[in-house]
Amino acid sequence: MKIGVDLDEVLADFINPLLQYYNSTYNRSFCRNDFNTYNFSDIWHTTNDQAINIVYDFYASPYFDLIKPVSGSQIGISRLSISNELHVITARPNELKTKSIEWIDNYFKDRFKQIYITNYYSKNGKSQKKSKICADLGIEILIEDSIENAFDCLDQNRNIILLETPWNKHLSHKDIYMAKNWLQIVNYITKFTSTK
Repeated sequence: MKIGVDLDEVLADFINPLLQYYNSTYNRSFCRNDFNTYNFSDIWHTTNDQAINIVYDFYASPYFDLIKPVSGSQIGISRLSISNELHVITARPNELKTKSIEWIDNYFKDRFKQIYITNYYSKNGKSQKKSKICADLGIEILIEDSIENAFDCLDQNRNIILLETPWNKHLSHKDIYMAKNWLQIVNYITKFTSTK
């Protein structure tokens, strides 16, 4: 099967190093559980432009290099890559393409056929929707953490798995499968492939 996999918060634990940077820089004490939305400006009480600038400053900081894989993701991807075609589809900006590819090669070497950057949270250039990339590639399963992207990519021929986070755990939708961890993700995909 063709599987699309989000990068931040699905493969990469992005939010914790971001919060280390933010708390250190702005003398605050936010934790992951404070994020009942992934709209940083709502949490930090800033404008969208200010939040984007803060995240760009994080990209340029040593904290960005502290990003590690989400627990269980390396084993899960290793298992899924045996009999599936895997693609990373991330909303990261184009400016992070090289760093993103290097990070993926470091932690998930040779597991993904291609890496697609939608440039969604960017200061520069056009962005594209994940649904367009999924449609162009014929993605049958998308593993995601964003409610917005999950709904954007819902399709009668595509299963959506949402890895549970503080900003999506309240979601209940008959066509979106909630997974508490990577073991559940692999189990869902095993179930999907056995019914094909």
